[in-house]
Amino acid sequence: MADRITQLQQAIHLLADHFCNSVGLLQQAAELANPQAIRHLHDNDPSPLPQIYSRCISRTSYDICTIIESLPTLELKLDNHFIRLQSAIITNDERAKQLILILNIAKDFLLSIRNAQTKISDLQLTMFKEF
Repeated sequence: MADRITQLQQAIHLLADHFCNSVGLLQQAAELANPQAIRHLHDNDPSPLPQIYSRCISRTSYDICTIIESLPTLELKLDNHFIRLQSAIITNDERAKQLILILNIAKDFLLSIRNAQTKISDLQLTMFKEF
């Protein structure tokens, strides 16, 4: 998602550059006030720059539309979030059952250790009483 947004930002910056360059061309042409000078300019110097910038602007606009269409919709994001949340809940329940099982085993183990300690203590007491 972040990659798509970065691509969108770059495309918008590129479009802004194309617009700035196009405005520069318009400003150069605006210096010529009379229509004969403009015709004379087109006759003498058929510059391909206006066509190039118009193509660049249209291509970049198309790229922006394509990037925007490829962004995931809010519904898709919510559906994915809901599916992940359900999966996390199921996993959490399974892990909770495993934890309870492990705790019960640990309690039984602790009880057997305490019983063994009690037996050892009783045997030590009987040994000391015999001496």
